[in-house]
Amino acid sequence: MPLSNVKDIHEKEAELKLLTTINQVKNFLSTHVTFPLNFSGDRKGFSGTVLDKEHYTEIISMNARLADDDRLLVEIGLSRIDENTLVFLKALLKELTLLGDKVPALVTENDLVAVEMRIGMEALGPTRIALINTTIEQIKLFSRFIRESVGNSSSDLTKQYEQVKSFLSPVHPLDKDPGGTIGRMAREIGDMLDAGISVAICCDTILFTDFFLAVIARELMDRRISSLGKYKDAMLPIKNLLEILTKAPGYVCIQSIALSFGSNPYDRAEETDALMSLLTMERKAMIFAGSQSEHSSVLGSGQGRQPNPLRPVIVRIKEEEIGWDAVMSFALYHELKYHGPVEQPRLTEIENILDDITRNNRLRYADAGQAVPLISALLRDEETDPGEFLGLLSSQKESFRGIKRVNTQRRNPDLQELLYNALVRGDIMKYIRSRLVGQENAIELTIKRLQRMIRFSSTGKPLQLLFQGIPGVGKSELSKCLADYLQIPIVSISAASSTSLHEAKSMLLGSGRGYVQSYLPGKLEVVAKTSPGCVLEVADLDHAPPEVRGFYADTFLDILQEGVIQTAIGEVVSAVNLIIIFTINLPGGMDSQVLRGLGFNSELQYGEVVSRTEKEVKKMFSGAFARRIGTPIVFRPFTIPEKKGIIEMTIKTKLLTCVENMGLPPREVSIKTGTGSELLSSISMVDNTLGATRIYDMVEELVDHALPVDFESMYNSSTSKSINVSTNSRNKLKIII
Repeated sequence: MPLSNVKDIHEKEAELKLLTTINQVKNFLSTHVTFPLNFSGDRKGFSGTVLDKEHYTEIISMNARLADDDRLLVEIGLSRIDENTLVFLKALLKELTLLGDKVPALVTENDLVAVEMRIGMEALGPTRIALINTTIEQIKLFSRFIRESVGNSSSDLTKQYEQVKSFLSPVHPLDKDPGGTIGRMAREIGDMLDAGISVAICCDTILFTDFFLAVIARELMDRRISSLGKYKDAMLPIKNLLEILTKAPGYVCIQSIALSFGSNPYDRAEETDALMSLLTMERKAMIFAGSQSEHSSVLGSGQGRQPNPLRPVIVRIKEEEIGWDAVMSFALYHELKYHGPVEQPRLTEIENILDDITRNNRLRYADAGQAVPLISALLRDEETDPGEFLGLLSSQKESFRGIKRVNTQRRNPDLQELLYNALVRGDIMKYIRSRLVGQENAIELTIKRLQRMIRFSSTGKPLQLLFQGIPGVGKSELSKCLADYLQIPIVSISAASSTSLHEAKSMLLGSGRGYVQSYLPGKLEVVAKTSPGCVLEVADLDHAPPEVRGFYADTFLDILQEGVIQTAIGEVVSAVNLIIIFTINLPGGMDSQVLRGLGFNSELQYGEVVSRTEKEVKKMFSGAFARRIGTPIVFRPFTIPEKKGIIEMTIKTKLLTCVENMGLPPREVSIKTGTGSELLSSISMVDNTLGATRIYDMVEELVDHALPVDFESMYNSSTSKSINVSTNSRNKLKIII
């Protein structure tokens, strides 16, 4: 027989085997569908679909064809989707991972949600049939999941809110997972809502608030537990709130300023507490939206309100953590709903314009309210110049609350000359070294930072520094040294002393009109007005309650950016003559962690410690505030030699102070070499975290015990020109006049 004939026979046998296997697969798959499967013309594929939507089951279509790799590619249709449902579907597709890599998900061009599976063309034995059967059952399970989840989501969202549309509108979920910090915060809020705990979202910009609500709505949709609706009316009487929450198909978000208590301010605390208690008892958790000041004026006002961090939980949204890219896409998508369809080339052009604006920082987070009007203008008119339009919006300064005042003041010329002469031309290092022991890196960085600011920074803004370190390592002492050397006053404000937001506002900015003692100025106004120059130490920001810390950060961010202080009654005071020094510790034991290296070499270079500290500072404050206050100047714990020097310096200082307070003529204090070392070994000062404050107290006690009972008479009768200090055989301090 010719070879060609043999080849033809083998090809026909292979063809027959292939068609037989395809027929086997078709017959087997037919048992899993409710519609007929029909062969294609060459019988190398088959297809079928449900024609009547009312008879939809887990599988609504099937299309099989022989692929290039000689395997049967089977596309299994699960559901039809519309444009609204597509938003939800993208979030649900991640569930397909349970099917493995062999069954990837896809969305076809005709809006069919489908999965693909590939089947080899070997004969179907019992093992292969069982494997394919398991895969099909998994696909059916996923199809039911889509029906249950998507069917109750975007496509039906409008229907869900049909009965309550007069006062609630659904929040449509974000089309993709934002990830990062924002995604984590949304998951935490979902956990709290599930637990019956209400949440207050603090954000100053409506656009970013709406974006975050869409993220939360997506999280609720992902959990398949609920939806999120937003209250539409301007005001809501508090007595009607529970009724709204009961009628709502899901959770409810309301602007806190829309709540109407209908009572005088003195009863507000009791009504607020009663409201939060009622929500807790009825397990009607909700979301309050607004700025920190709006929440405080409604949920935190009233006399006698007891603080409860769970009624509601405060969640602060930092715009820089979200970023412009996602928010601009979100805003454009929502504006298209009102504007209508736009040609793709124009839409791409607008996207490029918005991308250019955000990449080049032509729109600040504080001006986020300009984004939506800009997008609306670009959609309406192709001739809109984005730069001119933003300029038009930015030029609007007047409102019914007054005119936005721009700072045009400059630092006092005499103070500027004093700062330049003292910090640039003077020998400030020698002066500080005479008063402080150790901290060479911190002192050097402080002087260099101040010198650079004096040379190159605008005189229309205050100078600022950030000191970080455990208590008692010289942060406040260095601040005092600077003030003394410059011969200007120093004022310390402890952020931790303010236990509430109202107290912090009153102390810093004064009270608004109508409050008791509203005529008294705040501390910042006093400092700025009464001195031509001042070192302002803002201490313990890390120890302040979160809302107080946030208020301090926001207030000082404005001061550092604009150079002015706006008081509670609206007066604008120049702050350009201040040197503001923030002093902090790191929370959660991180003061020690940032200093700790790996392995036997536990000593880190100073630069590495600064880098670690800077990362921790960014976790404590907003990105804008952290950038504005600059790289932290780190004060390390004192070394053993430095503690010895501190002991000896403290002995000298305490003795000279004692002599002065007793009205005796001054004398030199002579300390025997090694005295500090011997005292250190005899008292509990070896701990590396022990700060100077504790050392001062312990040395003062030692000096007090060592002073002779008749010190004054001995001092007056002695002809010696010095006070001699040493230790005895038991390492106790000995003072000889």
